[in-house]
Amino acid sequence: MNHMKLVKFEVCLSSKMTKIFFIEKGERFNELLGLIHTYVYELIIICAINGYTYFITFTNDHSRYDYMYLVKH
Repeated sequence: MNHMKLVKFEVCLSSKMTKIFFIEKGERFNELLGLIHTYVYELIIICAINGYTYFITFTNDHSRYDYMYLVKH
């Protein structure tokens, strides 16, 4: 049992130690709404007001403006 915990710890520790640095800065889109990044998240531990259990974020690549939208299902 102790061996299993030690193995998990070593794997966790070694994965956190690997880091790759960015040499170049990435290019951004030159126009508004040219590229939108979206992510869907689930609220696992808590439920937001009015029963919302998910939220979606929208990020404009050019302006980095963020918008969050709550979703029930």
